[in-house]
Amino acid sequence: MTAARPAAFAALAALAFVALPTEQAESSISVADSPTPVVRGWSALEGTDTATLIANVDRFGTGIEAAVDAPYCDAHSNITASLIHDFGESFVDHARIGGNVTQLWGSDVMGTWTLVTARADAQTSCVVASGIGFKSGANPDVFYVKAGLAS
Repeated sequence: MTAARPAAFAALAALAFVALPTEQAESSISVADSPTPVVRGWSALEGTDTATLIANVDRFGTGIEAAVDAPYCDAHSNITASLIHDFGESFVDHARIGGNVTQLWGSDVMGTWTLVTARADAQTSCVVASGIGFKSGANPDVFYVKAGLAS
């Protein structure tokens, strides 16, 4: 009879978890689905504004040549593959800023956004800014302005 008690206790404990109210779970979902998320953004290099990074994008190293105090630069195809795979982002918009093409990528799933600027060779790009608060359908200018840029 004592062997039946642990099994009964485990079943009762499992039932208690199933019967718990789900209000907290539902409220956390509704926050993520907010129609007007707060947009926040940061330059890819602390202490350097995004416009300065874009103006100097051709000077930053890639791979083992990259300095610790530089934005992440790599083959454009590698950066876009990472944005798609790792962050669930997709292409949203592009703008010519300071003579360079800068792309806006964003993810509704993660709520993240990223600005990627192409170098003159059009083969290499650098992440120049990123942030949170992305929502499809938002005016792309919101993200450029949050990064300190005017499109």
